[in-house]
Amino acid sequence: MRDLNELAVFSAVVRHGGFTAAAKALGLQKSTMSRMVSRLEERLETRLLLRTSRQLSVTEAGRVFLERCDEGLRLLDAAEGVVEPVEPAGTVRITAMPDFAERFIAPLVGQFAKAQPRVQVELILTTRLVDLVEERIDLAIRSGPLPDSSLVARRIGTARRCLVASPAYLEARGRPRSVSDLARHDCLAYRTIDGSVSWRLITPTGPRNVRLEARLAADDFTVLRDWALAGLGISMLPGFVCEEGLKSGELVPLLRSSVQEEVPLFLVHPQGRHLPSRVRLLHDFLVAWMNVRS
Repeated sequence: MRDLNELAVFSAVVRHGGFTAAAKALGLQKSTMSRMVSRLEERLETRLLLRTSRQLSVTEAGRVFLERCDEGLRLLDAAEGVVEPVEPAGTVRITAMPDFAERFIAPLVGQFAKAQPRVQVELILTTRLVDLVEERIDLAIRSGPLPDSSLVARRIGTARRCLVASPAYLEARGRPRSVSDLARHDCLAYRTIDGSVSWRLITPTGPRNVRLEARLAADDFTVLRDWALAGLGISMLPGFVCEEGLKSGELVPLLRSSVQEEVPLFLVHPQGRHLPSRVRLLHDFLVAWMNVRS
């Protein structure tokens, strides 16, 4: 008898790059997952993973098997999706940026959970761009242009952005008058998963991503705000992160004509996938409430 949990665990280990990260993502013990993969290898009578104390790699047989595994797991998801229970039940996985999710999405998920007690929600807070199909995510919050045409998107509002600095910093270093002036300032930038730092700004030649030499960089907007409040430089922040500082005068808006202040927010899901009733319920709940707030 095949154990589908073994297939799912093997897929997760490869996807997350190791047993430790996969165990954290699935909420399982690392030793349990290791035994499950070992049993799978024994049943198949072939080595799927090469493990050393420092790294893990996938064998050629493992790569071929993984491709079929993921295909089968996706088909099982689709099969489950077309069979609806009388009352929606099961798990919905949704991902969003940590700062935004903590402020807006987490409270709404809490309200949804009270209204739908048989539906479990996994809220995955991450700064990286998640592959929804590969990681079996049902819904995601995305902002700005959506280059991935394989996603179905529903606009749920807008997010405001501001370029800010503290009065103390501006007194010491002067106020930038143009985008080109930023080159002589200390910039506090959001660092993406690939390590690049840039700001989307409106220049004389049109909107473009301006790459920066950041004095300080972080993948958390609250950290960037605190650095800006401390007078360490200029930062581009979401409006909800810096609004209190702007109201109190602890932060000052800069280059407003060069900042695309409002960017669209989307709730997305993979194209061509039937949405189970539990996913549709959360989707429609978030759309309704976010549209009220925007």
